[in-house]
Amino acid sequence: MKKRLLLLATAALLCGCSAGSHQNGASSYLSPNIVDDSSESVLPFDDYYPEIKPDTPVLTYLGRRDLKSSDALSLYKKTFAADYSESETLIREYCSEYRLADALSEKISSDRSPDLTDKLPNSYPYLMSKNYYEDLTQYLDRSAPQWEEYAPYIEYYSYNGNHFFYPETVTAAPRFLVYCKERFSTLGITDPEKLFYENKWTRTEFVSAARTFCGAMGGVGVYGDYITDGFISASGETVFAKSENGQLVCNLNGAKITEVFDFLKNELSEKMNTENFTGYDKIINGRAAFLLIDDKGYEELLKIDSGKTYGVVPIPRSDESDIYYCAASCDGFLVPKGAKNVKGAACFINCGRITARQAEAEETDSVLAKMRANGLTAVPEENYCFNSETNTVIAAYLGSPLAQNEDSPVDISAIETAIAEINSLN
Repeated sequence: MKKRLLLLATAALLCGCSAGSHQNGASSYLSPNIVDDSSESVLPFDDYYPEIKPDTPVLTYLGRRDLKSSDALSLYKKTFAADYSESETLIREYCSEYRLADALSEKISSDRSPDLTDKLPNSYPYLMSKNYYEDLTQYLDRSAPQWEEYAPYIEYYSYNGNHFFYPETVTAAPRFLVYCKERFSTLGITDPEKLFYENKWTRTEFVSAARTFCGAMGGVGVYGDYITDGFISASGETVFAKSENGQLVCNLNGAKITEVFDFLKNELSEKMNTENFTGYDKIINGRAAFLLIDDKGYEELLKIDSGKTYGVVPIPRSDESDIYYCAASCDGFLVPKGAKNVKGAACFINCGRITARQAEAEETDSVLAKMRANGLTAVPEENYCFNSETNTVIAAYLGSPLAQNEDSPVDISAIETAIAEINSLN
């Protein structure tokens, strides 16, 4: 299981098409009370709910993960399936993310639903509106110690009053900027990490560093995937919001996103080059000032180019803001509609959250942990939460501020239609 530091969620959660977290100003991290899962008294369910057990210890899973020897499976097996082997306890059928929604539809319609499946970017609200998942409200207690900090996420993901998704982990700044410290120092560019920890890491400083770098080295100021998405999150805005009555709202024409689009077009697209991710060569060979990357990519970069020191900073804040906003991502499992062992699946999800909570205090001194603990306020970001056609339109629209040859404006009527359809069903 990948160890991740988790954000504290509060009732003032900023809502969008993916649950996010937020905390006012000072710190975005928990100092959790560690649960000792070696104690025989530790059970996966809180006393406020009737203690439930799986109808059978055996679970079926359809998804892309290899859960063998995971902490969640170990706790589930110890608690509910001590007499079963690991392979007997969890029967896995691999399915790529690209194929998963179609595979689930086929299995649900033929009464062969697995007990567990992965969360997809469009699980909320699109697949929930298509009746893909089981409601877990009666099985998982949001007020239990392992869930209470995530209650706003669970509520955010509710649809028609049902609670389908209980996130196992929430990660702040799932993508961040990296740069080569040695090159910045040689060029006399103020270290962005120093600026960030002194609360001076702003868009102006970012643009200055990138333009100085490009003036001396050529290449691009920043490259990577989802650049526009990241800057929208850094403004504290969400592409989609959830109103108090549970309806989806589109913010693409709002003041904040319009301002971000103007910044990207005027400062990045027209004054320095930007590109989508094309590998690590540019950042390694000095042909890019910054790379927007995720945890996995960062680890790969360090392995490939271990001789250099790479700094890590979030996307800069607006010069007019005092808050470092960032994106947040949620990860976990859902129970497909028609699953034969819903209780067992809920038990497994609960075990996953318990073991993840135990891991929250680990690796607190890492570079990424320190960045994420330095007062980040996270907002939801996963914007591709409809069908594939609508998501293509969203991607094109969000990429338009950085497009070098934009022939015509992107028609967002498909997005408006998708929102209206979802709202009509909720």
